[in-house]
Amino acid sequence: MSLPHRRLPSDVAHDLFKTLIGRFRRDDTKRSLSTGDLADRESDYMIIDYSQAPTTSSLTPHFDDCDRVPMRFGKGSPCLMKQYLSSARQLMLTGSQEKVDDVPLADLHRSQLWFYQDLNTTKAERLLLRTGCEEGSFVIHNFATQYVLSYVHSATIHHIRIGYSVKENGEAKFRLDIDKSFKNLCDLVSYYRKHKGFILPMRLKNGVSRPIRLNHAPLRTRA
Repeated sequence: MSLPHRRLPSDVAHDLFKTLIGRFRRDDTKRSLSTGDLADRESDYMIIDYSQAPTTSSLTPHFDDCDRVPMRFGKGSPCLMKQYLSSARQLMLTGSQEKVDDVPLADLHRSQLWFYQDLNTTKAERLLLRTGCEEGSFVIHNFATQYVLSYVHSATIHHIRIGYSVKENGEAKFRLDIDKSFKNLCDLVSYYRKHKGFILPMRLKNGVSRPIRLNHAPLRTRA
């Protein structure tokens, strides 16, 4: 009578290892994703084709600071200026000085790099402080249906409300002083760059705006 063969511990371990490997291979959820696996699986990401025209969005339209770019108004439709041009750099400081009688006021003002929509006085002060509080630097901002000129004089930030009214013929009027009115903010800024006022104790100099990004500079996107 032959004695039963006793299995060595190494044989038991080897069989257990083979069993585990077999189960792992049969279970797709535990397999590593090789190149072949990725080819057969359904994609869980979106491929964006930048050559296609943008689609419409159900989000509420809004005006963002990134939408403010140098524009040239002339005959025909407004023209977007390349931001690295010297003329565009000049617009960053002075705004548009061209004839813009046929341009809607809202579009005209938003094209000026010193104009900020929906900006309160606290944020306006931050902008002026961030640029060093240079004498004569300024921004004009619209908040709660009011236009405000924020400027630096004697190392102090001041705020003046710009009077705004509409004549019977529909023409808009903007004023700082009682005896001076202007049909748009561009004309107002142009005048007070050259003259002091009864309320304004100095001449305006450089409008504060976001920095210009050159084409060869690296761009950062916001999530």
